[in-house]
Amino acid sequence: MGHKPYTYYEENHHTPVLLRESSEIMSYLWGVDSSTNVTQDLYNCVLNNYGKPEYWGRYLTTVPNAAEGLTQEEIGLLHNSGTKVPTIHPV
Repeated sequence: MGHKPYTYYEENHHTPVLLRESSEIMSYLWGVDSSTNVTQDLYNCVLNNYGKPEYWGRYLTTVPNAAEGLTQEEIGLLHNSGTKVPTIHPV
């Protein structure tokens, strides 16, 4: 029995994007991104309400009126919790 590829539509786009062409079950990585600095209180709030994030995306630099830039304190807090930190690069 054949399986059709999974597809999804990117926001504001009409072109389908092939996700996987397999009968295997897809796995997910759960994570968070935020425009504000990550504090212990914010991390604990996410942990207690949603579970442990595998990653926490953060803006690399400050974007005026939009996002606070990543700090050394955040890097330490997230790495000590075993959470990866992908950076978001403003355009």
